[in-house]
Amino acid sequence: MAPPDFTWEELQAAFPVATWSRAQTLVRGEAVEFTRWVEDREHLVSEVRSSTDREMYTQDILLRRQKHALLIDGECSCPVGYNCKHVVAALMVWFQEKHSEESLFEPDAAPVHSSFSFQDEKQVGMIRFIWEQKKELKEPYLSQLSALYLRSPVAVVAAMGEKVWKEVEPLLKVSGAGPKKDTDLLPPSFQLPNELRLWLEESTEEPRASSHTLLFGLEVVRNRRKQQTFKIRTFVARKGKQGLKDIKPYQPGSSFAQYVVADLPLILVLGQIQDWEGLRDLALTGHILTSLLETGRLYLQDQWDTPIRAGAPREGLPVWKTAADGKQHPVLQVNPQASVVLPLSKPWYLDYGTLELGPVDADLPEKDLQRFLSIPPVRMEHSSAFAELLEERFGSRFPVPKVLPSQTIEAVMVPRLTLCSDNLNLGSYGMGQRMHTVQLDWTYQGYMVTEPELPAIQQVHGGVIVTLPRDPLAEQESVQQLRKMGLEDAEKVYKTRLPERMKNRWGFRLQKQKGAAEEQVWMDFISVQVPMLKQQGWDIRFDPGFDFRLAEVGGWFADLEEGSDWFGLELGVMVGEKRISVLPLLMSLIRSMPAHVLTEQLNSLDNDAMLYPRLDNGTLLPLPISRVRSLLGTLVELYSQEGLPQGKVRLPLLDAARLADLEKDLSPEWSGGTRARELGQKLRDFAGLQVAPLPAGLQAQLRPYQHEGLNWLQFLREYGLNGILADDMGLGKTLQTLTHLLLEKEQGRLKSPALIVAPTSLMHNWASEAHRFTPDLKVLVLQGTGRKQDFGRISEHDLVLTTYPLISRDFEVLSQHTFHSIILDEAQNIKNAKSATSKAIGLLRSQHRLCLTGTPLENHLGELWSLFHFLMPGFLGDERQFAHLYRNPIEKNADVNRRAALAKRIRPFILRRTKEQVAKELPEKTEMVVRLDLEGAQRDLYETLRISVQKRVQEEIASRGLARSHIAILDALLKLRQVCCDPRLLSLDAAKKVRHSIKLDWFKETLPSMIEEGRRVLVFSQFATLLGLLEETLKDLKIPYSKITGDTVDRKTQIEQFQSGQTHMFLISLKAGGVGLNLTAADTVIHYDPWWNPAAENQATDRAYRIGQDKPVFVYKLITAGTLEEKILDLQARKAALAQGILEGGLGEGQTLTLEDVQALFGS
Repeated sequence: MAPPDFTWEELQAAFPVATWSRAQTLVRGEAVEFTRWVEDREHLVSEVRSSTDREMYTQDILLRRQKHALLIDGECSCPVGYNCKHVVAALMVWFQEKHSEESLFEPDAAPVHSSFSFQDEKQVGMIRFIWEQKKELKEPYLSQLSALYLRSPVAVVAAMGEKVWKEVEPLLKVSGAGPKKDTDLLPPSFQLPNELRLWLEESTEEPRASSHTLLFGLEVVRNRRKQQTFKIRTFVARKGKQGLKDIKPYQPGSSFAQYVVADLPLILVLGQIQDWEGLRDLALTGHILTSLLETGRLYLQDQWDTPIRAGAPREGLPVWKTAADGKQHPVLQVNPQASVVLPLSKPWYLDYGTLELGPVDADLPEKDLQRFLSIPPVRMEHSSAFAELLEERFGSRFPVPKVLPSQTIEAVMVPRLTLCSDNLNLGSYGMGQRMHTVQLDWTYQGYMVTEPELPAIQQVHGGVIVTLPRDPLAEQESVQQLRKMGLEDAEKVYKTRLPERMKNRWGFRLQKQKGAAEEQVWMDFISVQVPMLKQQGWDIRFDPGFDFRLAEVGGWFADLEEGSDWFGLELGVMVGEKRISVLPLLMSLIRSMPAHVLTEQLNSLDNDAMLYPRLDNGTLLPLPISRVRSLLGTLVELYSQEGLPQGKVRLPLLDAARLADLEKDLSPEWSGGTRARELGQKLRDFAGLQVAPLPAGLQAQLRPYQHEGLNWLQFLREYGLNGILADDMGLGKTLQTLTHLLLEKEQGRLKSPALIVAPTSLMHNWASEAHRFTPDLKVLVLQGTGRKQDFGRISEHDLVLTTYPLISRDFEVLSQHTFHSIILDEAQNIKNAKSATSKAIGLLRSQHRLCLTGTPLENHLGELWSLFHFLMPGFLGDERQFAHLYRNPIEKNADVNRRAALAKRIRPFILRRTKEQVAKELPEKTEMVVRLDLEGAQRDLYETLRISVQKRVQEEIASRGLARSHIAILDALLKLRQVCCDPRLLSLDAAKKVRHSIKLDWFKETLPSMIEEGRRVLVFSQFATLLGLLEETLKDLKIPYSKITGDTVDRKTQIEQFQSGQTHMFLISLKAGGVGLNLTAADTVIHYDPWWNPAAENQATDRAYRIGQDKPVFVYKLITAGTLEEKILDLQARKAALAQGILEGGLGEGQTLTLEDVQALFGS
């Protein structure tokens, strides 16, 4: 529907005078960007800049007639919100444009302007009334009308009427050829007092020299209709030897009288001019420009090196100029060519090259020239009809637009995507918001669709109108593709109507994703979707004001410096020729949020995700997560609570493995730090370690994996590092450690003893293994009540053995020594870092430290921290930091990324090989005799019983003879064997009081480690009652088991449960399961009590080690040292048949027991 008709007077009457006046100021400042009537809504929509030119407000104005009244409901996004000055300014400009278009071919119609206030318009109306009544004008009316005309000539002529104006104009002082003196430039209402005029005209005295001067700056601008016009402003500058300095706008009222007096008329004239656009109709303008040129101080604004000089008149020819889009524009062609033609009633030119300003002589009369230049652009399809209309109305007075030949070309549509950022004021309260959009345009052969309503693009190329038909389907597909990527119409996202210029750009914005930062969403779009669009042929561009511009990253660099036990690292990337240090950028990211929040966010990102820290120049630096994840982890661990010193990371040498990670992730160009980098590579890949020589005194053959263990131990010693040898049980941790210490001795480095701390049950084993494999090592066992007498001999030995319980008791003595090494066997004994034993061990001095354990972690991560706190205090932080960074996220939240980070952190300092990993190097069956020392009440019970039964046996032999005493001898031997296994097997009152068993201790300590390693274990015993006691222990340990004794009815179920993996342990009595079982799921056999018949023992072992077994089998024989069990073991080697008879409960033919044998078995 067409807009309602109304007059200028009706529009003015609809608003308060103050609002109308403020709107005039906006119009004069060309603040109105555009206006458009929306027919289907009967609304006027527009955009108007704020008075400060910083904000853009949008208007939605409802216009309708109700009876004879004009109703205006104008909403605006400014703080006022309703019928404000922006609404009025938009209506003013729309009204002017509407009436200007209607009067294009009406020569007598004068364009309507409103560039002065309501009071000014009333004043002109009164002066017109006086003229019409009296046909004369006297002062002060002549001066008032002259002043108003100078301010806005078009508006005055419109208000007076063309006919009245022609009558009044000759009377005004602004008409004629122009002023002859500077003072004549002043409008009558601003004439100087007579005494000042007289002083200016008659004074011959030169003004005093001043250090300042007045400047006039000419600025060429474009008005709302994109036409070139100009403004002149006044500036003040200080004169220096090398030119003008401190240039700033001139403020009226400033105390510059000495140099302002001569320029006072010009200052007053320029200060009075508010409507520069209106000067095009004022003949006086040429005289103002001439006066400015004569000062020699007229410059192009902001180009203060050389002033503009007066140029000779140049010829001007009215012509039609064809733009690239085919539209023809009326222009004045100047010869010689000029840079700018100033749109005055008599045009002037400006030549940037020669800095000349002068008049243009045109063939057309001034009014015809102005009318010609005001013709709107003519489309190509209208050029023929418009040319005929021009000739019909004006004859040959005006040149006519050309009619060009045309050509149609089929072209492929190429989408163009421009990423932009804008400031918007949304809502009636003007709340600011930063909006990021993508502008979708469609191009055909490089030409962009600028008018969406047209079915084709038309361009002029080589004098031919080229028509490029559009492809609506392809255009719509590009829109849908953006929507599928998460883009939405920007108006829907921001829930507001956006400026027209954004609608014309087809603005889109990413839909905000839940929990995702807007910047990250945009960066993901740029790094993932934009490259894909480029591959599809899209034209991608970034507006200079876009907030998320990416820097182009070159290679990485890494600068290292080294100390004795530390290294410093500076890491960065090349952006162009500039080195950008990355570490401070990452630290800013870390310090911006709590460490656990950052860790969670990093863990949620895939390896192909990106980080985008912002550089000083506002660009964003794209850093792939895959490249900086480990580096960020390091910074979180080390510096989350403190700053980064001098933009560098400073780390202990034991963190050198991180350099190998950087080499892998970043491949930077290195500078310095050769030793630290070499160490890092070795820590990352043990296979590259130097091969250590075998010590000459070693009485064993190392398997390949054991030799690698020796290499690792030597590597740790070389670099002053500590670690955990965590091989599976049975792979020879003791042998590798002893070989390492023997090599240290042979190469002269074992200058003080190594202290080995082990469970009491393993003391004998260590001493025995050292005697067997490394006899050259001098071993001192500090155990028992007699150990104190050996304290003074500690330094005389190579190897000092002690137990965990004795550390606290002997701390005063041990703390006086600095050991070569402190080695903890079954190091899980210090899993409680707060225990007295753990604290005491941590305080002992040594050059090196080593932990031996097949289970560095049994229950919780705090146990692992305790081991590393002993090895390298601070390596995993203090206990609180460790819990914060690792333990809580892993144990409470099952954070797999934190678990991986911890594993990576400790990996260089743990050497662990499972039996599966080294299976090819192992024999099919490995047998180990485990010797255990009886302790405390068990030892006392054994010794008491031994003496007792020895006496009884001796008495029996004395009374009945050796041959008839076999039953008594075997009964005595049985009781001693039962005490060795478990005192509870005895029915004696003294035995019932003893609750401790050394074999059961070993069983409780060792079995959980075996199960954790994944072992499947068979336990054989000749005592069914003993298996019942072990059954109770397994229930306490919550280890599922199977069991076969003589009382077992459903043997099949027990076997199937073990073979299928439902149970991990199988308790088997000799008589019930020694034969006939096929248990190939097992890989470990424990002979709880000795089997002295090799054939019977092997037969039991073969329950696991037989055809179908695909794993090496480990066999453990538990022997109590210094007891009957050990003596029978020796006897078996000499008299196998006799030993078998003793253990199987009978002595047959050829199994004669001599008196010497009896004395040996029962002796102390």
